[in-house]
Amino acid sequence: MPEGSFNQSGQTGDPALRVTKDHIYFYAPANREAVMCDRYGGAVLAYRSISDIVDKIISMEDGYRLAQIQ
Repeated sequence: MPEGSFNQSGQTGDPALRVTKDHIYFYAPANREAVMCDRYGGAVLAYRSISDIVDKIISMEDGYRLAQIQ
């Protein structure tokens, strides 16, 4: 992740870290990225960019629907 990934961006929330018995989850709002890692080996188990999700929610709240234009 680039330097500054964990800075607050305001629009997409605050940085977050959660540790469970088996996993580590973190959210980098500046990059709109969420990552799940194995707690013991540190391997990345899942990575998601939430940009598409956030854009879709915002467009639906504003009354717009996403459509493909050809």
